[in-house]
Amino acid sequence: MTTEGGTFDPERVAQIASDAKLGRLDVRVAGPVVEVQRDDALVVVVPVEGLGTGALSPYTERFSVGHVGVILVGPPPEDVLARLPERVVLATLHALDAPHALHLALQG
Repeated sequence: MTTEGGTFDPERVAQIASDAKLGRLDVRVAGPVVEVQRDDALVVVVPVEGLGTGALSPYTERFSVGHVGVILVGPPPEDVLARLPERVVLATLHALDAPHALHLALQG
């Protein structure tokens, strides 16, 4: 989730998403995002500040067919939510200081 300084830590997110309590998931760090896949379902965990860098660009085609969901970490500005397709954002977590927040979002 986040480091002591409050920055997004993809490796920590991947470690928590790999928890056996969540079942069999394929977890992969892909640059500034963490991909969590179960069967055909893909969830991308991304920090809000990474959205301006095109972190979600590789997934835009799959958004339109509903094959990718997004968990945003950090408080998103209104314009960010308005730019994303409807039903793409599965959860918005203002902070990931507790692993249970990510568990709940992934189990959705």
